[in-house]
Amino acid sequence: MTTIMTPPIHDASRLYALGANLLPPEIEQQRQFVRIRLIVLASIGTVIVLLAAWFALAKWETSRQDSKLADAETEAIVLRQQQRQYSELITAQTQSTKIGNQLSTLLATDVTWSTLLTKLRAATPTGLDLTGITVTLTDPTTQGTTGGNSTATTASGLPSKDGKTPIGSLTITGSSTSKPAIATYADAVGKLPGVGNVMLSGVTAQDDGSDFTLRVDLSPSLLSHHYSTTKN
Repeated sequence: MTTIMTPPIHDASRLYALGANLLPPEIEQQRQFVRIRLIVLASIGTVIVLLAAWFALAKWETSRQDSKLADAETEAIVLRQQQRQYSELITAQTQSTKIGNQLSTLLATDVTWSTLLTKLRAATPTGLDLTGITVTLTDPTTQGTTGGNSTATTASGLPSKDGKTPIGSLTITGSSTSKPAIATYADAVGKLPGVGNVMLSGVTAQDDGSDFTLRVDLSPSLLSHHYSTTKN
């Protein structure tokens, strides 16, 4: 009779998993070196790809800007060619503008003298004659307003009523048979438009009467503003 022996059955809870790394240290270090090298190569490759993409983008942007510049230069050339067709008209317009500016500067102190002188003569009373009228105008490049300051000094040395700098002054000389006639004339001149600060600067007695000198300011309202773009 044959007897079959069976191995004893052990409890599963008594089985333990045992493991150990039996590779030599040199192989493990070599594997780590390979992994590090792959990581470095991947990083370098990524940087190279990014640099290549940036270079391509910069080159494309430069090319686009160069194309725009070329288009603008071409358009400028076309416009200059078209402008040549109207060169005579453009030259005439430029000369007209230049002449207008010159006239505006030249006639900045243009006054309707005929009207003013007529009113000055018409205001003379009986027994008074005018012997001379001298005009002194202010340089237009130095003129300006005082911003409404009533203490502005005028050409006669008196404060301006409207605060504006006068454009000049008049010196009126004449002779009269009586001093009341001189006073009457001074009052009449002070009432004329555009004239202010009448001053009797001198009276000289003569055998047949008196010689006198009046000094008056000229207001900017007398300006004709011919060839001027602005008006006071």
